Amino acid sequence: LVIVIVSAIINDITFSCLGQPVNLVSSVFLLYKQMELLALKYLVMLKKLVIKAGNVS
Repeated sequence: LVIVIVSAIINDITFSCLGQPVNLVSSVFLLYKQMELLALKYLVMLKKLVIKAGNVS
């Protein structure tokens, strides 16, 4: 699943960069911000799962 998402993002960036090479830096920056948000979401989900598992046991 992660590989699919990453490859889709890479494809998206590649097309964007080919269309407008000047925006390469901003594209990378935006990608970094998106990855940061995704990572935060997954961390929150993991924390919730850990808490649930702790409550069960």
